[in-house]
Amino acid sequence: MSSKRLPRAIAVTTTLVTMVSANLLMVPTPAHATFGTADIKPIESNIAAKPWAAATAATASSNARLAVDGDPATSWRPDRAGARQWLTVDLGGTYDNLRKVKVLFPDRGVAHRYVVEASSDGRRWKTIADSSHNRAVSRGEVHLFTRPATRFVRLTFTGGPGRARAGVSELQVFNYLRDDLTLGADLSWMDDVQDQQYWVDPLAEDRGAGPHLLDVAKDRGMQHTRLRIWNEPRSESTGQPTPIPRQGPERSLVSAKSIKQRGMGLGIDFHYADSWADPSKQPKPRAWAELKFADLSHAVYDYTADYLKRLIRQGTTPEKVAVGNEIINGFMYGSEAAHIGTRTRRTSSTRPMCISPSPAVACCGSTGGRPTPRSGSSTTSRGTGSPPWPRPGSRPSATRHRHPRSRYT
Repeated sequence: MSSKRLPRAIAVTTTLVTMVSANLLMVPTPAHATFGTADIKPIESNIAAKPWAAATAATASSNARLAVDGDPATSWRPDRAGARQWLTVDLGGTYDNLRKVKVLFPDRGVAHRYVVEASSDGRRWKTIADSSHNRAVSRGEVHLFTRPATRFVRLTFTGGPGRARAGVSELQVFNYLRDDLTLGADLSWMDDVQDQQYWVDPLAEDRGAGPHLLDVAKDRGMQHTRLRIWNEPRSESTGQPTPIPRQGPERSLVSAKSIKQRGMGLGIDFHYADSWADPSKQPKPRAWAELKFADLSHAVYDYTADYLKRLIRQGTTPEKVAVGNEIINGFMYGSEAAHIGTRTRRTSSTRPMCISPSPAVACCGSTGGRPTPRSGSSTTSRGTGSPPWPRPGSRPSATRHRHPRSRYT
C-alpha cells in the first residue's frame, strides 16, 4: 500500500459524539503529536445553506433564498421599509444540536435592531437572540443558543435602520459538535498490509522510515478508530473467499490490539455480511444464507456475543459497537429483499446483550446528512446492569434503552 492512501484516511474521518457536559463552546487544545501539534476545533455546518432548507419572507419572498445562498454579496430586501419585516428559514427537519446563528446585513454602518426566534412547528416561537435595543454599529452578529427540536429560525426587524434599507445578506444556522466530541475514522484498511509504514510528510526530501498508520492518525488528532468486521471475507465480484481474510474476525483481533496499544478508542462495525453492506445491498453471510428466520436470529446473537467476549478477554474492549452497517433499508437480505423495511429490520437479535464491561451499541444508518426524524432517530443503547437480556425467541422484559443525548454521527 502506498503512502498516497493517507489522504483517504483523513477524507473518511467521522466523528463520534457522546454528550457528557453542558458546555457550549470548545476551547481548542493542541493534541499530542509525534511531529508537531494538531489543533482540534469544533466541526460546524451551515444547515440553512443545505439544499433541503428553504427561506420565506414577509415581502419579496421570491428573493428570500438570497439570504441563505452562502454569498454575503447577495441579499434579501423587503419590498417596503418599516419594522416587523421578517425572514424565516425552514431547515427541513428538527435538529437537537443547533448551537449558533450568524446574521449578516447588507449595510455596515448601521445599528440593526431585530430578534431571532426558533420553532419546532412554525407556530410556537421562542426568542433565542434579542437585539431589539441594539445601538452598536456593525454588519452583523453571532448568537449562541441551545434549543432542542429546532426546525424553523426567524429573524424579525423591530426597528428601521435609519436611512439604510433593511435586508439580510446571510442568515446562517450552524449545527456543530461541542467540546465533548471525539475525532475518529474507520481505518479498517490498516489490515491490508499490517506492517506498512507512512510518513507525516511524504513529499519531504528526506522522508526516512515512517510511523505506523495509526501513529499518523493519532498525530493528526484522531482519538478513535473503527474496524468493520466481515464474517467470512469474500470477493464482492466473484463471491469466493479472499486469499487473505482481511477485515475478518481473526485479523481484526490483531488490529484491535494495535489500536488499544496506542491508547485510542475502539469501535466495532458488524456488517453481518462477507463483503460490503450498504443501503443498496445487504447480503447475508454465505454460512447463514439458508437459515430460517428464528435460526438466523440465534446465529446473529451468538456470533455477536462471542466475538465481543473475545475482544474483552484479550484486553481490547470496544467503546462502541455498530449493529449492522448503513441499515437504513434493513439488513441481511434473503427473499425478504423484495419487502425492504419489514421484518428484516426488526430482528430480535439486535437487543443489547449482557456483556461486561458493556460497550455502547449503535445502529449505523445512512441519511446523507439530512436530519433524522425524532421518532426514528439512530440512538445508542447500553446495558444497564439489569437482568441478562433474553435470547432471541424468548419473551423480553424490555426491547431497548434509548439515550437520545448519545449519538453516532
